[in-house]
Amino acid sequence: MRAGDIYSPAGFSHAVLIHQNHQPLEVHLGIRVAGRSGVEHEMDVVALDGAEAIAARRDRRAPSWRHVRVHAECKVYADKLSLPLGRQMWGLSADCRLRLKGGLVSNAGRTDSISNLLGKHGTYYRSDVEPNTPGMFELDRDLRDRFERI
Repeated sequence: MRAGDIYSPAGFSHAVLIHQNHQPLEVHLGIRVAGRSGVEHEMDVVALDGAEAIAARRDRRAPSWRHVRVHAECKVYADKLSLPLGRQMWGLSADCRLRLKGGLVSNAGRTDSISNLLGKHGTYYRSDVEPNTPGMFELDRDLRDRFERI
C-alpha cells in the first residue's frame, strides 16, 4: 500500500457532500485516481462520486477518472510558478479528462504562460489565493459554479 491509496487502513478522513438534486460526493485530500492511461495520479483535492469511492475502498483500487467531479492541484510557493508545473497540470487534465472540472490553485503571483496554456484547454488557474483576498473569493465563486454544474 502507498500513500494516497483510498483503501489504506491508515487513519484519514474525507467529507461527504449531500445535495438534494445529486448523488452524494466524497471530498478527499491527496488520493490517487486512475487516469485513462491506467496511470494513477495523486490529486491534492478531489470530489468524486460517493458510490465510486465506496467501490474503490471495497475493491482495494484507485477510483476512476470517470467519477471525478471537481479537482484542484494546490501549490504554495514563494515565487511565481514555472511553466513545467502548468504542463504537468495540463497532462493530468488530459489523462483524467478534467476539462471544466480541474484546476491549479496557488498563493503565488500569476504566471501568464500557465494562464494561457491552461485557459486554452478549459482548465482553471487561480493565483494569489490566500485567506480573505480577492483571489480566495474568486476561487470560492469558481468552485461554487463548478459544483452547480455537476
